[in-house]
Amino acid sequence: MRKITEVTRIDIIEYIKNGFVVPIMVDRLVADWIWVNEQDGERLVKINFNGKISPVEFFNRLYHLEKMPSNDKSFPNALEEIKHGKPEFWFFEDERFKLKEGFEDEPLLNFLCAMFHPVVRDENSPWQEFLNKINELLNQDGYEIYSSGKMSGRNVYSYREVDPNLIRIGMFKVFSARYSDFISKESDKLIDHICNGVTEETKTKLISTLIDFSEQVLSHPIPNNPNFDVVEDETYIALEKLNEIHQESIIELNEIGHFGDRYVNRLKTIFTPYLFDIIELQYVELSSQKKEQFAEKINFVFANAHLPFTLLESGSIELNRPYEVLDNSIIKNIESINEPVLRELLNQAIALHKKTDFESRRLAMEKIWDAFERLKTCYDKDKKTSAPIIISDMSGAVKEFAELFDKEFFALTKIGNDFQIRHYEKDKTPITDFRHFDYLFNRCLSLLGLAIQYLPSGKDN
Repeated sequence: MRKITEVTRIDIIEYIKNGFVVPIMVDRLVADWIWVNEQDGERLVKINFNGKISPVEFFNRLYHLEKMPSNDKSFPNALEEIKHGKPEFWFFEDERFKLKEGFEDEPLLNFLCAMFHPVVRDENSPWQEFLNKINELLNQDGYEIYSSGKMSGRNVYSYREVDPNLIRIGMFKVFSARYSDFISKESDKLIDHICNGVTEETKTKLISTLIDFSEQVLSHPIPNNPNFDVVEDETYIALEKLNEIHQESIIELNEIGHFGDRYVNRLKTIFTPYLFDIIELQYVELSSQKKEQFAEKINFVFANAHLPFTLLESGSIELNRPYEVLDNSIIKNIESINEPVLRELLNQAIALHKKTDFESRRLAMEKIWDAFERLKTCYDKDKKTSAPIIISDMSGAVKEFAELFDKEFFALTKIGNDFQIRHYEKDKTPITDFRHFDYLFNRCLSLLGLAIQYLPSGKDN
């Protein structure tokens, strides 16, 4: 599917080639406790697409260069061709990579995600700013690059579709909008399916952090009473924006402009995803000096409560996916599978898994288990005949590994039969926790990712 417009592609390519200019903003104290954020010059934001690795290493993470034909008859494949040097940014014009043209968005999105992978990106470069700018462009076409997991404590990024209608000019796309699929409504009551592990004690600590980092930042006259000024604080501004974004009075505000003690008790009972919205909105208002400390304190509260959330440098609270094993190496191996049904089932499962709504995750589970069952028939339609051959290939005839993989095949088969994955009878166990979705999906994918590396080439069932 192609949703990324030509205009967006041109802008993204331009940013990768030449970077972009942003204003330098500094905080100046203009009166007692009143800070103003003003422009003081400009700076260029630019990163190398291949970060701290070579261009050849970068493209080899995305493509099977040894199997890709060369455009130059002097070389046996694309790998040797690229090793011998190319003009700068040659790949945007190369039809093999489908980054500038083509009928699919996936090649460009995978390229962008690879730029921000922990193995690739230079942590000393302004990569986070660059990512935010790329997302500004992608959001308008219905995509975003988001943190989908961790590697050695660093964020790993994937892409997903988003609703462009939720992205309003001049407004912040808050947590409850990004994770709206995990919020339902029953009898006019909002039901939380994502933050339901947040206790009252944790909410109190989060609210306390909001107050600790709230200072008076703006002074203006009260409407119809120019003789009195209002000095607003950062939490109050965040609450104003919350009401504006949701287009309703979620928190009733006074004209004083201060957050005030009276709001503490109101926030303790607020719908938890809305509290996360407020945290994000206040982060935006903070000065650059306070953002890092604020994020550290919020993340400390999350970690102590064993909650799967992280407030990122971008200002968004993201759901961690601790069981994620999906990476580009697995995707590359899937591309080399010669069995078309198995290849298609795996591609469908991964595409669905990258989405955040419950229905997509349910379907991803179904597809990955369909792929597991299909794998068992790669040598023979009789699974009892075919599966042992696959296990033997994987184990290299080592008895201990053969026993290990045999047990895992049996365990995954039992999971598929006992849980509501491929069967939905009343006696099957339903899956309702998104963390269970991730764990089971990746457990099955981990075995499949290994098994497909041992499939013979040229087989086409």
